[in-house]
Amino acid sequence: MSRTFSGNSVTTRIRYPAGARIVHGMNQKVVTSRVEVHLTRTPPATRLARAAGVSEVNVSGTVLTCVVSGSFQPLLEALQGYEVVRLWSVPHVPPACGEG
Repeated sequence: MSRTFSGNSVTTRIRYPAGARIVHGMNQKVVTSRVEVHLTRTPPATRLARAAGVSEVNVSGTVLTCVVSGSFQPLLEALQGYEVVRLWSVPHVPPACGEG
């Protein structure tokens, strides 16, 4: 049994804003970010430490700091069920050899 579909799709193509960067290959440098997250309750440190690409996890009360390499998705999934009040992210520059 064959099926034919009409050309009247309800989906539209994603339009990227002017100046948006689109990565087409896997040879791009992985972006590493230092992240600070403020939550309404103490975050799950163990679950966060196991998330792919998440390292240097530090929890102080309801404030989480960590380093994220690559996608933020594993971090966000580890925080599922926790209310995020504030989230900051800045590029992470590791100390040069012999420093820190």
